[in-house]
Amino acid sequence: MCAQFILKTKANELSKKLGITIPQPIKEWDLRVRGFIKTDLAPVIVEKNGKIEIREMAFSLCPSWSKEFPCKWSTYNARMERPSEKHPGKIEHIFEVPTWRESFNEGKTCLIPMNAAIESSYFGSQAGNMIQLKVKKDELFFVVGLWSEWTDKSTGEIRETFTLITDDPYKFFFDCGHDRSVFVINPEKTEEWLTNKKFSSKQRFDFLKKNRTTLSWDVSVDRKMASGWEKRSPSQKEINSIKIWNPVD
Repeated sequence: MCAQFILKTKANELSKKLGITIPQPIKEWDLRVRGFIKTDLAPVIVEKNGKIEIREMAFSLCPSWSKEFPCKWSTYNARMERPSEKHPGKIEHIFEVPTWRESFNEGKTCLIPMNAAIESSYFGSQAGNMIQLKVKKDELFFVVGLWSEWTDKSTGEIRETFTLITDDPYKFFFDCGHDRSVFVINPEKTEEWLTNKKFSSKQRFDFLKKNRTTLSWDVSVDRKMASGWEKRSPSQKEINSIKIWNPVD
């Protein structure tokens, strides 16, 4: 999972890269965004009212039907697939999970710019560290996600929130000691990801699977984990069971 990420970029550079307008008076972002806080803001690229734009949203999606903001359960990562809690032995898809179903099926899709995804490493080459998984030369990259709007019924205030989509780890992520990874798609397909509202839930899911891609990944140590981290390490059997993303799948 990715509970934190780093973004350090100037607004005009992001605007030129994407060809879209940046909200004023923002000039730059220098952020460590934490999903477990639930209210940390970050820029998110969405299509709204026929226009692609950047909006600052809270990191940890709060579905519209939640009784409170922020919601109590963990919502900073949306897994493409996961073992079903109600039906052992079956796989539950992202468009079937109540927390994500509305956003995914309605096409509330987004891109999240970042310079590094921060992950914990319990095995592999980086075991015992919190690590920054990034692109070589610390270049900006874009992760796919979902967003939602939650309305405070007492005041009418609207809260916009987002989550990062995750899936089977890239080989580089696995070697560094993580069992999942953020999800990056072919740059030529990002506009369609944002704008195609006609996809069925299955078509949108298949679109992601088909257009997933990888980058020239790099890693650095963010900090050492606290003593006792070994107690949370997976067994070799559990490590062997982790499915690594294969671009030909």
